[in-house]
Amino acid sequence: MNKTIKLILLIAGIALIGYGIYTMIAPEVSLSLGPI
Repeated sequence: MNKTIKLILLIAGIALIGYGIYTMIAPEVSLSLGPI
């Protein structure tokens, strides 16, 4: 039971970190590609 909870929390944490990095990078990319 504890292993499944740890696994779920680990996956959720990685997903949130990935989403945070994506939201930091994506607007810069879209703005840099816009004027071109």
